[in-house]
Amino acid sequence: MTCSKNLLFEVDRLNVTFKVDKLSPHTVLKDIKYTFYKNHFYIILGGNGEGKTTFVKSILGQLETTEMFLGYIRCNSENITAKEFVKKVKIGYIPQFPKESLVESLSIGENFVFRSKLRENKTIQSWFGSFVYTSDDEDKINNFIDSYDFFSFLKTRLNEPVSNLSGGQQQLLNLAIVLYYKPDLIIMDEPTSKLDIDHKQEFWKILLELHCSNDKQITYIITT
Repeated sequence: MTCSKNLLFEVDRLNVTFKVDKLSPHTVLKDIKYTFYKNHFYIILGGNGEGKTTFVKSILGQLETTEMFLGYIRCNSENITAKEFVKKVKIGYIPQFPKESLVESLSIGENFVFRSKLRENKTIQSWFGSFVYTSDDEDKINNFIDSYDFFSFLKTRLNEPVSNLSGGQQQLLNLAIVLYYKPDLIIMDEPTSKLDIDHKQEFWKILLELHCSNDKQITYIITT
């Protein structure tokens, strides 16, 4: 067992098999073991269908019931399930498609607060109808934006709908929202695959800049 104050978590004997049918199960991940440390930048490379997204879903506890997941996640020297893991570690997640984690009917600023409600495990039905975005929320978000030059385009647009942003800007908004809640771990599943070449380069440049100036001990795991 790895023991280090810089250890974030370990994956041990991770096996994922898709139950296509009883006669032909398809193993996507087999005996995966890896140790992830704080303040590190990990890139998982692979072609389509090679298990990158499955790996991400397995550690986020998002696998469907038709799939079989075996193995351990070890955090603080304790073997835990993926669902327990996401409760122990503050995780920010950025999907392949920006709109998967944004609500287009809400403003840019409201999307920051919307994500906080999800983090608190409140159901949409319980608060969405009376959802209020306050001036205090806007002040806090603006103070956060002031800390990062590359998010400055958001400052005068917090009351605009998300749909006014381009795909590249929406993915930067996702990154801003994730950072706003001070995560220990940021997981991105092919975050630039749907962006044009200019936005791809900009996004990667920002990620590297964030990591090189990282004083918050954030670990990045990115599939591509």
